[in-house]
Amino acid sequence: MMETAEGWHNRLAAPLLLAAFAALAYYPALDADFVFDDLPNIVFNQAVHPENLRDLGRVFSSEVSRTRPLALLTFALNHLAGRMNPTGYHLVNTAIHAANSIILYAVFLQLFAVAGRKNTLVPTGNGERTSWSFYGAALWAVNPVQTQAVTYIVQRMTSLAAMFYLLAILVHLLRRRERVPAGPATAAIAIFFLLGLGCKEIILSLPAALLVIDFCLFPEKTKKSWPVLAAFLAAAAGTGFFMNGGRLPDLTAPYPERGFSPVERVMTQWRVLWHYLGLVLMPLPSRLHLTYGIAPSRGLLAPWTTTAGLSAMAAAIAWAVYIRKKRPLAALAVLFYFTGHAIEASFVNLELAFIHRLYLPTVFLPLIFLPRPENAAVRLRKLAPVLVAVIALFSFWTVQRNLEWSATPEFWGSNIKRGADTARAWNNLAASLIDNGRLEEALTAIDRGMRIAVRTEDVAMLGYNRGYALFFLGRLDEAKKAFLKVADKFGAYRHTLLFLGLIELRKGNPAAAGRLADELAKKPALAYQASLLRARMAMARKDYRKAERHLLAARRTTAESPLYIRQRISLELVRLYLAWGDADRAYATLLEMTREFPQNYSAWRLIRLMLKSGGDTENAARIEQFLKSKGVTVRP
Repeated sequence: MMETAEGWHNRLAAPLLLAAFAALAYYPALDADFVFDDLPNIVFNQAVHPENLRDLGRVFSSEVSRTRPLALLTFALNHLAGRMNPTGYHLVNTAIHAANSIILYAVFLQLFAVAGRKNTLVPTGNGERTSWSFYGAALWAVNPVQTQAVTYIVQRMTSLAAMFYLLAILVHLLRRRERVPAGPATAAIAIFFLLGLGCKEIILSLPAALLVIDFCLFPEKTKKSWPVLAAFLAAAAGTGFFMNGGRLPDLTAPYPERGFSPVERVMTQWRVLWHYLGLVLMPLPSRLHLTYGIAPSRGLLAPWTTTAGLSAMAAAIAWAVYIRKKRPLAALAVLFYFTGHAIEASFVNLELAFIHRLYLPTVFLPLIFLPRPENAAVRLRKLAPVLVAVIALFSFWTVQRNLEWSATPEFWGSNIKRGADTARAWNNLAASLIDNGRLEEALTAIDRGMRIAVRTEDVAMLGYNRGYALFFLGRLDEAKKAFLKVADKFGAYRHTLLFLGLIELRKGNPAAAGRLADELAKKPALAYQASLLRARMAMARKDYRKAERHLLAARRTTAESPLYIRQRISLELVRLYLAWGDADRAYATLLEMTREFPQNYSAWRLIRLMLKSGGDTENAARIEQFLKSKGVTVRP
């Protein structure tokens, strides 16, 4: 990496190295499971599970993330290519991140060319510009804080929106440097804006970001940019006013089930943005976790760091404005950091802190540390070893963080130990423990989550998971009590009523289960659960053909249903075929389940047992090794 003042004459080397860095740093997470919001957005979202190209149009009718159709379309294409195998999704995410690193490198080249033309204190030679552009892009690309936007599959929404954002900035710089005609450039920026809007709303800050670039690097153009930004903000405000029913929002009323109001959320962000910055500068894996239990700010002095955060923000912005003539790139880095957060740090109804929100705002931060070289070549030779060491250290930490993502129960356990003490985190830990057969541990996590759960969604899921774990532990009375509590509050939540019927069957009350099945059959959306109960009753009488008819009918009527429904029916078919003595069809159904959803570890455990009992110890051992690598309890 150490070079002469001529630097990287072959500019192809830098993009290839950036792509290689991204590939190597994110390779350990290629088999990381779907987690957290991956489940509602991808795993359980039938709109992104096409069977053929004609089905791709379903993404536009998705009930989840419907305002982000382009991102959903990429998930649908992933499913079309490899169904629910997470490796394909991770490969696409890594490719997007590598592309963003290369685009950022190209943006840096333009920024240095502009600043150098204005005789400011930046590298002036082509070699130095190319080298600094490479180092800046590499420092951003391998920083461990970016793992949440890259390894966390659903946050492709963030990285893909950032790609169009960066492309728009690149075209804007080329337009300002008169390398691209104004008309085509403006059209391209508009197209990138619309494409980004189809991925995530963070693109809405793009007009302000372009104004910041003009303010720092093209001050003579700023006066012409203000009217465009004002018109855009007016249109956005008008759209928001219309969507709110023609009335102003109440900024002091708490969001439903959030525990904080819009005003309190904004005040909290004054602290959160500085917390984020600390993570960027010292991104130790031990400081990174998926959720952050940050207490909201209730007033300017509650806590006192609220006002301190606002004061520091104002000071940083003032400093950037002050230095913009002598150090325009450093000024740009500071102002863009706050501009990039403008949407997700505003009044929007979102959680207080997620570090994937750092992905876009941090792209220019390496510019702050750009030296003021009187002799750029000499400074570059001196600093190159330090930069290489930092890039290597960041890469190592990124690999460590990605290794954590690849083992789900341990991932959630470590996140909680680091401070992610939220109901959602405890519920996700419990769900992963249940999936991995560690039911007693799951109950402990559920109890902890239920003590702090506030949101309806968390209460419902924790209660359901509690009943589920108790049922498979054979504690039927406790399971019935848990499911009844969920049913009283949330009705037919997931498979609550089905499990109540199964409990009655296990307790020897087929009449009660039959009455429940009759009630379920009256409701089209729940009729498949009636078929499952009736199949179980037929199996108890050893009427296997009738049981199969019920299950196959349920399968036909749920072909377009969420994955968890289809998997439940397939599991019942496996149970039937094993009871019937048809091991071949049971095995084939299990394989079909794992092809549809590789994270179904219950199916993998059954496949292992069948292979082992059939004498295929070699393949059984391979599956056992795979399960243990995922933290799954494997019994002899």
